[in-house]
Amino acid sequence: MNKITSTLAVLSLVTVSSYGQKLVEGSLDQLKGEQKIKIEYNYNDAEIKGMTFSEYVAQEKNWETGNEEIRAKFIEEFNNASKGKIKATKEDAKYTLVLNISEVGRSGDAKGTACVKDSEGNVIAKIEKVRGEGGKWGTHINLMGDGAKSMGESLGKFFKSKMK
Repeated sequence: MNKITSTLAVLSLVTVSSYGQKLVEGSLDQLKGEQKIKIEYNYNDAEIKGMTFSEYVAQEKNWETGNEEIRAKFIEEFNNASKGKIKATKEDAKYTLVLNISEVGRSGDAKGTACVKDSEGNVIAKIEKVRGEGGKWGTHINLMGDGAKSMGESLGKFFKSKMK
């Protein structure tokens, strides 16, 4: 009985960490051979802790520096998880991964979609069910950073699997 319980626990952890991202439009084939991809966050339509993005930014005094930390955590984990298939960066690149964040909860859990655009702004791929698991302790910015790390790891693995 303990083996069954342990197996189910491990399977549930694997399922939770993959989040079921789904490529719903286009493909990542054009990215094969590319060295890097620029990362952009779009919070314009996000609800953060029950507020609009502009309301949240107005009340969060550490947003500017915190936002940079959040992006850095995403990029670091994406790069670790993609295992060299493609490198996420803040710098300009031929392709851009736009993270359209729709919701960020009190614990920093994040939900949204992602799209890959070419240098002319054409969408070449769209990914749904993009998620990141927030943290348990710290300021909300810290918790959002935990969500970004989780999202970066998850998307890095997704890109690695699609860019074989």
